[in-house]
Amino acid sequence: MGGRVACSHYTWGTILKDKSTGKEVWRWDKREYGQGQYGEQPVVPLLLIPEMPAWSSDLVTQDDQPFSRGKYDLLQIMRTHFNRAAAALNEVNSGVPKGFASLAEATKASKPSAEAWAARRKVEKEEAEARAKAAKAG
Repeated sequence: MGGRVACSHYTWGTILKDKSTGKEVWRWDKREYGQGQYGEQPVVPLLLIPEMPAWSSDLVTQDDQPFSRGKYDLLQIMRTHFNRAAAALNEVNSGVPKGFASLAEATKASKPSAEAWAARRKVEKEEAEARAKAAKAG
């Protein structure tokens, strides 16, 4: 057994804003990255996470909470490792998933079935009805 292995499950979409202006200065969210399961192109080239702004105590999160230096450093580490992995994978077969000749072919194979689309529409309709009912009651 050699070396150490680390695993991180990133669950939070990060949006950083400037505290004084409220202007968004950086964002990265795994849900936006691949356009999601129901996106037009669920299989996308592995893009690198963009450079983060320089550290500043004026950085706040999307809900205007302070963004600590520790969280900033942790996100920088995650970004660095993600980008290294994406670059290495992109070197193999130009980033096309193994077993496919192109991203278009992989995308076609990844599309949800008609049943999955119908189930998704049903859930969205139920959620919209629940929101309307709550708004009416509240």
